[in-house]
Amino acid sequence: MNEQPSKIYLLPNLMTAGNLFCGFTATLKILEGALLQSTNADLAADRFHEAIWFILGAFVFDFLDGRLARLGGHDTQFGREFDSLADIVSFGLAPALMVYRVVLNQFPNASWIIAHCIDHVVSSLACRRRTPPRQLAFRSTAVVALSFLHDVQPVSISQL
Repeated sequence: MNEQPSKIYLLPNLMTAGNLFCGFTATLKILEGALLQSTNADLAADRFHEAIWFILGAFVFDFLDGRLARLGGHDTQFGREFDSLADIVSFGLAPALMVYRVVLNQFPNASWIIAHCIDHVVSSLACRRRTPPRQLAFRSTAVVALSFLHDVQPVSISQL
């Protein structure tokens, strides 16, 4: 009955936000490079290199957020879940999309590899956190949805 309200600590969560920002920016750079790939290969390569640097930046932020939380004794449930979300974006989505756009570009039906990479990251996080399976019900839905990415066709405004 004497429970304290959970607190959100600024510094570790700021590092996690930096991790999420780098992962999201890397994803945007990869998508920008994919759009430029057919018209300007050199500029597309620059965007892919920028994405790699953002993924490495996400690694640094991910390293720091856990260290700061443990050193300060500020390990919270919110921080763990926020870190898991950032890890899925930075180390699941962005690298899988990079591999798909750079390496597997000639194999349009290989989008299952993206789904497998994201599933692997989510599964490893679930094992590390010992999350009950009912909280991970979204995972199988996301994997199935991502495996059909190759069926999506881009539509321009002039086609509408």
